[in-house]
Amino acid sequence: MALTNYADLKDEVSAYLNRSDISDAQISNFVDFAESSFDRVIRVRDQIKRSTANISTQYIALPTDLLELHNIQLNTNPIASLEQVSLGYADQLKSTTNASGKPRFFAISGEQIEFIPSPDQTYEIELVYYASLVKLTNENNVNWLLSKNPDVYLYGVLMQAEPFLMNDERIQVWASMLEKGLEEMRLADDKAQSNSATVSLRPSRPLDNGDW
Repeated sequence: MALTNYADLKDEVSAYLNRSDISDAQISNFVDFAESSFDRVIRVRDQIKRSTANISTQYIALPTDLLELHNIQLNTNPIASLEQVSLGYADQLKSTTNASGKPRFFAISGEQIEFIPSPDQTYEIELVYYASLVKLTNENNVNWLLSKNPDVYLYGVLMQAEPFLMNDERIQVWASMLEKGLEEMRLADDKAQSNSATVSLRPSRPLDNGDW
């Protein structure tokens, strides 16, 4: 069966599990759990999103779908990239720089971005970040990961199902298949972003935060 949408995925999971006592609602929960795991470990170019906003205050809210921030720039002439600093260093900077001016630094404070110094006028900023996966529902029945890597989706969902079914001997099987699929996806992403067929290393910006 081709996994082209949410219903196909759930049908395939049901076929693999081969259990008449597993409801559609439970399979939907397994999909939700797998998607939460994907958000923690996958960082590829399909997730990269650009967003612009006007800032005139010291704090703005982070995008609700942000997983990891890649870059913030001021769309001034010339364009100016902002440097990310820790909250501790941000406090030091605020004690040694003007209270307001053209922002040069930013820090992540909870669910907000803090700019240092505080903007002295309205500036347009552009954020580049890794966005969370658009979750599958009956209304939103496809996303980029299912379209490009249906095997990863399937193995991820099966991984979530087996502990619930107390089928421990299958967990390692799906874990191995999932790890292989994720690694192949990472390598393909690196090759696509390099100038040659050789895998490029990006030590300063790791692809994910997991040990898959």
